[in-house]
Amino acid sequence: MRIGVDARPALFGVTGFSTVAQQTMRALSRREGIEVVGYGAAWRRPRLDAPREGVVRRRIPARIQQALHPFGFGVETLLGSLDIFHHTDLVFAPVSRTPEVLTINDVFFLRHPEWHGQGFARRVEP
Repeated sequence: MRIGVDARPALFGVTGFSTVAQQTMRALSRREGIEVVGYGAAWRRPRLDAPREGVVRRRIPARIQQALHPFGFGVETLLGSLDIFHHTDLVFAPVSRTPEVLTINDVFFLRHPEWHGQGFARRVEP
């Protein structure tokens, strides 16, 4: 089984989301018969101590990724064929044809939107 994981949180910050992304990749890769591939496409450069093993990284702005999504651009474009893709962030990676799962860490931004950037809850709500 080939599983894609959104590794972007682990590349750019040290937060609960980054911990979930790293630990998800680590735990899945220990399972026999599972190949884990991290999705790391973003414009900004990763932090120096960011995980690199098993992460496919391209410098592509998120807005361009989203604009190309209706034309078939998705995580599969960079990672190849996947059996499932695991979202680890509130800002979803574009997925074209692969079944998806999502880890919800918390919904604190819904209760206290004033503690996040202006319009944050509106941008991440489905």
